[in-house]
Amino acid sequence: MINGFLSSGVLLIPITLSLIHFVRTREKAQLYFALLWLFYTSWIFFQSLFTLLLSKGLFVFIGTYSMIGILIFVIFSGDSIVRGKQDWRKIPIIILIIIIFIVTTYDMDNLITIPSIEAFPPQGYLILDKNPLNPTYDVGYNIMFSSFSFALFYYMIVIKVHLSSEDKQISNLVIIGGIMLGLMPHLSSIVFSGYPPYLLAPQVERLFYFPGLEFLLVAIGALIISYTFKKKPKLNQAYQFIIKKE
Repeated sequence: MINGFLSSGVLLIPITLSLIHFVRTREKAQLYFALLWLFYTSWIFFQSLFTLLLSKGLFVFIGTYSMIGILIFVIFSGDSIVRGKQDWRKIPIIILIIIIFIVTTYDMDNLITIPSIEAFPPQGYLILDKNPLNPTYDVGYNIMFSSFSFALFYYMIVIKVHLSSEDKQISNLVIIGGIMLGLMPHLSSIVFSGYPPYLLAPQVERLFYFPGLEFLLVAIGALIISYTFKKKPKLNQAYQFIIKKE
């Protein structure tokens, strides 16, 4: 919970940087980035707020469903940067992922139950009890989480590959930001999070718990990417040097 609120506060910095950059340059990519960081903030903040208010509505309909906005603006910002335009061929895939996500997560009463205060684990974090007859919530959540995480990492790889020969420092920052924001949060949620992913049986005991680690990694990754684009404004038109090399 504390890590979630801390991460939400940190994410206000990249939101502000992207908005300032957009106002100054009118780069669409920066507007998409600002909206992307905003949805990341909503996802983290309201899932963290759930542990205080124990509101399943906050958890699913605001916290969890903010991931839809993350997916959309990862694709919009990524295509704007590496293609210079939107690839509308991706829209059917995005719609399919969103439909699967909503279908597998909308039924809160059957999918999620809030444990009583006596059932709270001694480690100090809250685990949602999943109905064993409806194990779909984790499936939908992880499909969505994987989709936008690896999509963002893919876009950063493309920039890294085409920029590495011209500016190694910036290209290294791009790939580090991509790893921190794209790969690490999802992997850490599987290994260290308090929420058991669908890949693990509920009874599996973890050797080390760090609830909210994925949120901290998201905040750090967003800061790195925002700083990199501020330091190298030409990255907003990365498609120009990508097209030249192709």
